[in-house]
Amino acid sequence: MFAAIKNMKLGMKFILAFFLVGMIPLSAMGILALNQSSTALRSLAFNQLDGLRDVKKSQLARYFETLENQVVTFTEDRMIVSAMQEFKTAYHQYSTDNGLSPADIAGLRRQLATYYQDDFSATYQKSNNGLRPDVRPIIKGLDPDTVALQYHYIKANPNPLGEKDRLDRAPDRSLYSELHQANHPIIRNYLKKFGYYDIFLVDAATGAIVYSVFKELDFATSLKNGPYARTGIGEAFSKANAAGNGEAVVITDFKPYFPSYEAPAGFIASPIIHQGKKIGIGIFQFPIAVVTAIMNERSGMGQTGETYLVGSDHLMRSDSYLDPEHHSVIASFKNPEMGKVETAASREALQGKTDERIILDYNKNPVLSAYTPLEIGDTRWALIAEIDEAEAFAAIRTLKMEMGIIALIGAAGIVLFALLITRSITGPMKKGVDFAKAMSDGDLTRKLDIDQKDEIGILAAALNAMAGNLNKMFQDISKGVETLSSSSTELSAISQQMSAGAEQTSGKSNQVAAAAEQMSANMNSVAAASEQASTN
Repeated sequence: MFAAIKNMKLGMKFILAFFLVGMIPLSAMGILALNQSSTALRSLAFNQLDGLRDVKKSQLARYFETLENQVVTFTEDRMIVSAMQEFKTAYHQYSTDNGLSPADIAGLRRQLATYYQDDFSATYQKSNNGLRPDVRPIIKGLDPDTVALQYHYIKANPNPLGEKDRLDRAPDRSLYSELHQANHPIIRNYLKKFGYYDIFLVDAATGAIVYSVFKELDFATSLKNGPYARTGIGEAFSKANAAGNGEAVVITDFKPYFPSYEAPAGFIASPIIHQGKKIGIGIFQFPIAVVTAIMNERSGMGQTGETYLVGSDHLMRSDSYLDPEHHSVIASFKNPEMGKVETAASREALQGKTDERIILDYNKNPVLSAYTPLEIGDTRWALIAEIDEAEAFAAIRTLKMEMGIIALIGAAGIVLFALLITRSITGPMKKGVDFAKAMSDGDLTRKLDIDQKDEIGILAAALNAMAGNLNKMFQDISKGVETLSSSSTELSAISQQMSAGAEQTSGKSNQVAAAAEQMSANMNSVAAASEQASTN
């Protein structure tokens, strides 16, 4: 890696250096800012969800506290205490007051059966996917007083199904009808004012529902041994009847209720006390609609936010905003497999835990979930506030995208700046290289065309001056060489002349040498002749 950097061109080295020096602190600051912002936005999203969860919990707590206060106020009201006493007596003598014989009761039972089998069953089928109820065991088990009261206040009631409360008095001669005419409008008005589904007065001794506002099939039956003794209303009666405190309040969880066509029904009950003796139980059937209305208030929840309630059976106790088809209260009870909510949030809340985290919701979507247990009497529900993770963290994704764009712009700016700076350095350096190459090739006429005031400009000026000096020096050398060349020519001529004289002298010398050699030879001949003459 270092070798590659070492051999890298200077321009690339400058760009790389500028990029790293610029991007490292920019990246560090960006990542730090992004992490801090993301953490803050995550905390904000969870805090908003926690706040929403806690607000809903407070609203529901106040609602059920209001219910408790209303039922206690109702059962303590002198008119209700008096009505309870009188209805108890009138209920058990209704058949006698109307002079009904066993044969009359049998006839009324047959006519009442047509209401069960036609009117009630038709509505039941519409509400239960065509399922037809078996009402024969119920009709067969009704006692004579129940048959007579249900006939006159349900079957013979001229008002349509669902509006039987409009009848103030049956056209008979009974004490019960006189009491009903006196008390019914007042209790009915109380029901409408506070939005209850129905109100019941129940004999503490026999469990008989001696009065109800809407006159459904539970009217006049016994909550001790009648057909609905083991339903939610029967549970509310038995618990309230067993309570020693006159101001005791019992709330039962929502369960499918046959007289209400299997719609989930919840009940709240309190004893009715007269002179220290428990004479009856007042029971309210409270609507699921109020609970759902509280939970479906969605201010500040965006597109995917919702709050909902889950019971211990993991079925809905309020309607879902996002999936009303399968996760409304009615839908979940009718189809538990599709309507159950078995998530980490519902399980932990039903275990009594309060927390918030990211989970998969009942639709298998990742959501931010804030959950807490909600205690309603002896009942525990899970209260859950959720919003899709994608929506909750949309601001974080936007921030990341914006930070990415800023980083790209910053990187582009750094690269552009690096290019400009690099060119301001490498451009003159390239000219300098070309200048040096030209000088090395002997071209001393070049000049560096660099108009800068920085060190590079100073270097260029020095190189230009050096080139000028070298040019002048070579010119001087060239003149010296020319002078030397002329002197050499003259010296060469003299040398040639000297060489010619030397050659001439050499020739003469050769002649002298030859003459000397001849002379020597002659002398040798003379000497030889003399020696011979002497000998002779």
